Amino acid sequence: KWISSGRGVVVGVNSGNNIYYRKGLSAGRPHGSGWAHVPGKLMMIEIWEGQVVGTNPGHAIFKSPVTGVRTPRTTRPSRPSGARRHLGCWRDKPRRAIGGGIRFRGSIAKCEQYARRHRYRVFAIQYGGECFTASNAHQTYRKYGRAGNCKNGKGGGWAQNVYTVGSTGRGSSGSSGAKVSAKWQAIPGRL
Repeated sequence: KWISSGRGVVVGVNSGNNIYYRKGLSAGRPHGSGWAHVPGKLMMIEIWEGQVVGTNPGHAIFKSPVTGVRTPRTTRPSRPSGARRHLGCWRDKPRRAIGGGIRFRGSIAKCEQYARRHRYRVFAIQYGGECFTASNAHQTYRKYGRAGNCKNGKGGGWAQNVYTVGSTGRGSSGSSGAKVSAKWQAIPGRL
């Protein structure tokens, strides 16, 4: 019946005044992995400065700390959130620069999605739409040096347009690990 969110944490109370927080929140899993029950009863709940604050059915006010919230590192963005970055046109040979072989034929976006789903950092498009990517592609794509015959961002004959996997624009890629403590502390007064 009530929900509130703050940096790296979502909390709520249901119609039975049971308290829950969303566990497993991350950039790759913005919906989290499920709800975790917190002992206690509140009819209203809010996030405020790293704490959960709420009122119980008797209108007494309580607070509890939120632990494990990661503060994102502040860095100057080098590109817009979500954008892939082109790393250039690179040669390939029968002993592939990016192991694993051709994953499938498709678009740049589809190849990027495949790489992101497998948590790879780099992917390449060759010969008009062949998708190459692997867990170590970011270390091996330069193996045979630069090429000059890539066209329209989709590589060429034995040449790959190589890209970084763009961010999802949802902050840190790791799990926030945020938890709501069951250490409720009364705040003087009633609402």
